[in-house]
Amino acid sequence: MEATKASRWMGVTWRVRADDSVSVEETGPGRECPPVLVVAGATAAVSLAVPHAREEWTGCVAFLLRLRDGVEELAETLASRAADPEDCDERR
Repeated sequence: MEATKASRWMGVTWRVRADDSVSVEETGPGRECPPVLVVAGATAAVSLAVPHAREEWTGCVAFLLRLRDGVEELAETLASRAADPEDCDERR
C-alpha cells in the first residue's frame, strides 16, 4: 500500500503494544459533556475529543466509523502477515 499525502506529513507516530489500553471516558456528568476516546500506553496517552456542539457530532460519528474501518483493515493485514512470515519478507 502506498502512503497517502496526509500520512507523509504526519508528525506523530504511536508504536502500539499489546498491553496499550483503549477506553471511552466521560468528561462530565451531563449529556452535554461528550465522551472521549483514550489510547494509553506506558509513557503517553492520546485522547480523541469531539466538539461540544451537538450539531457537529454527526460528522464526528462519520469520522469515527472511518477510523474503525481503518483499524479493522490494519488488524486484518497484520494478522494475515503474522500468520505467513514469508509474506512480509516478499514486501521488502
